[in-house]
Amino acid sequence: FKQLGVKLATDIGYNGLSFAQAAEYGAKRAKNANQKVLFERMQEVFADAKPDKYSGRVFASETAMNSLTGSAAGYYIPSLDMVIVSEAKHDPMQTLLHELVHAASVKMLSQDKALDNRVTVLRERVEQWSFTPEGEAWLEKNFRQTTFDGMPYFPDLYGLTNNKEFLAETFANPEFQKMLAEIPSDMPRKSLLTRLVEFLSRSFSMPAKAMQSLFAESMVLTEEVMQRTKTCLLYTSDAADDLTR
Repeated sequence: FKQLGVKLATDIGYNGLSFAQAAEYGAKRAKNANQKVLFERMQEVFADAKPDKYSGRVFASETAMNSLTGSAAGYYIPSLDMVIVSEAKHDPMQTLLHELVHAASVKMLSQDKALDNRVTVLRERVEQWSFTPEGEAWLEKNFRQTTFDGMPYFPDLYGLTNNKEFLAETFANPEFQKMLAEIPSDMPRKSLLTRLVEFLSRSFSMPAKAMQSLFAESMVLTEEVMQRTKTCLLYTSDAADDLTR
C-alpha cells in the first residue's frame, strides 16, 4: 500500500471487505432507494467470487490518491483486482459503487472486443448529442461547469472519458443518468424494460421518456456486461471447488 501512496483507514467499516461484503455495506448505508438497489445488484454479481487476502477486496484510504487530472476519489486496480476508496473525498459511498462497477466490468470489456465495441457505439452517440445545440443547452442548464487546462469542463461528463468510465457512470452517477435520459433510443421498447431500468426510471420526472432513452439502453448493456462477469465468477468458483474435492 505504501507503493500505491495509500494510508489505510483501518477504522472504516468497509476496509478489507470482499466486493460482495462491501456492496452489502453500501446497501445498508445508501442515501436513497436507487443507490440501495444498485449496491444490492453488485452484491449479486460478486456473490460467487473467491477473494484472497488482497484481491477481490475493497480498502479505504485516509488520503486522496494522485491521478493524471488531480486527486482521485478511488481506484480499481485490475492487475490486483482491488478497489481503493478515499475517505478524504466527497461521497465515498458513490465512489465505492463506481469502483465496484469497474471491478465487475473492466476485465470483461478487455476480453470481449465485440462487447467493448457496443459500448463504444453508445458512448459516441452521447458525445455527438453533447455537441448538438440541444445537448449544449441542456448541459449548460443542468451540469455544473468548471475549467480544466483553461478549457470549459463538465465534471459530470467524466463518463465519456472511455468505455470503462461510461459503464461506471451509467450505473453509479445519477447526474449522468439524467443526461442519458434526455437522449432518445431507437431500440424496441420491450428490449429495454428490465427490472432495474423500470425501477430506476421511476425517479425521473418523465419515467416513460427515460425508459425509451439512452439511459435505458446503456443500463441494459451495463447489466449484460456484469451478468457475464457473474457467470464467469460462478464457473471459476465451481472449478476451484472441483479441484479441492
